[in-house]
Amino acid sequence: MSEISARRAIYHIKATFGFNKNQIAKITRCTRMLLTLQEGNNVVTDELRALYEQSVAAKARYGTDLAKHHSNTLVRRKTIAQHFIGKTPDIEAVLAEAHEKSKNIRTRKVKTDSFQMYLRTARTRDRQL
Repeated sequence: MSEISARRAIYHIKATFGFNKNQIAKITRCTRMLLTLQEGNNVVTDELRALYEQSVAAKARYGTDLAKHHSNTLVRRKTIAQHFIGKTPDIEAVLAEAHEKSKNIRTRKVKTDSFQMYLRTARTRDRQL
């Protein structure tokens, strides 16, 4: 595989799986600060490279569908990030199952009345004062 930059690897992982930097750091077994330093100094560790290669393979199979609902799709009572952190051995099966489950999730926009929203948040605003 050609040489990749740490910035590009992190961006690709975020776009494919929808992970934030903290989750990527947990999966690669480092701190968020170290991940930021790796990104700035263009250092790609073996764990980050392996996660990048998994994200390339997943994007080829599923596109960016896994990123849309990654935090609220449970597969075997865990999210995708929890499976990666726990180093689940059959991660491909987990990704396929998550992709199937995320196909059934539909979102819709809801109109909100600004005055109703004002009334609903009145208690919260009073506490902030």
